[in-house]
Amino acid sequence: MTARHYQWPDDYVPLDGGRFRVRPDCVSAFDTLGWRTFDDVMSATNLDVVRRLDARDNCVVELPVGTGMIVGYVKRHRVRSLRRRYLESGRDRAAESPGLAEANAAGWCQAAGVPALSIVAAGERLLGKRRSDSFFISQELAGCVPANEHWFPFEQRAHPPSVFASDSKTRMAAIRSVARTTRRFHEANLFHADLYLGHFFVPSDATPTAYLVDLQRVQRLTGVARTRALTKDLCQLHGSFNHYRLSRGERDEFLAGYVGNPDGTVSLSARIHMQAAAARWKLRRLRRTIQKRGKRAA
Repeated sequence: MTARHYQWPDDYVPLDGGRFRVRPDCVSAFDTLGWRTFDDVMSATNLDVVRRLDARDNCVVELPVGTGMIVGYVKRHRVRSLRRRYLESGRDRAAESPGLAEANAAGWCQAAGVPALSIVAAGERLLGKRRSDSFFISQELAGCVPANEHWFPFEQRAHPPSVFASDSKTRMAAIRSVARTTRRFHEANLFHADLYLGHFFVPSDATPTAYLVDLQRVQRLTGVARTRALTKDLCQLHGSFNHYRLSRGERDEFLAGYVGNPDGTVSLSARIHMQAAAARWKLRRLRRTIQKRGKRAA
């Protein structure tokens, strides 16, 4: 691994010959857990697995930091192909493992002032030229819930009403915070490529901040590539709004926060841009339906 891969703060401590880096205040916690090498982290069993996929597991672990504890959210990727990430020009590209890609994206967000995941540690081990093992550990967003949960029926919510109340006022606050974070994110020429309501976490007390998560697909683009990525992000958000049946007032609240004028009104061009994203989303759904029918007929 070379230094050019790291695009987050330099004060993180390199361990195991530079295979991974750890936030300075968490180094002693890693030592306490026995995580001194990259292999120690990838093979660790002293954590709780919350989701397991073919080549990835998501886990949580308690880390003793100072006189207290923080919760770390761990993603471990095994034998994954290196991603090709577009950089600023849209032409130059660099290969990155999924774990390091998410950490670098979190670093971009931090530098741009975009509320997002806080990096605890990340690292990779290259397996030849095209494959890698990697991991990314972020600090739990304590007191936050996925933004889409505000539009769930009560029986489907993971958090009971005692944790957060969801009425029209809190939903409006949530969508305003999603709009502000999205606007700041796109103004920094960053694009998510998986931008759904469930990938924003908002504080349960309706504090006006929405944090972006699941950053491994984030790209930093300019030029024509920027326009395409922007449309895709807005298209995905529009699909998410449809899925959770956001009201017209809630959609207007998003537009006002994302591209609104100082007086609170929304320009005609902004509405047209969102309608274009909506049309693209409908066309994509139509194509998928046609493809499914074709497969069934065959």
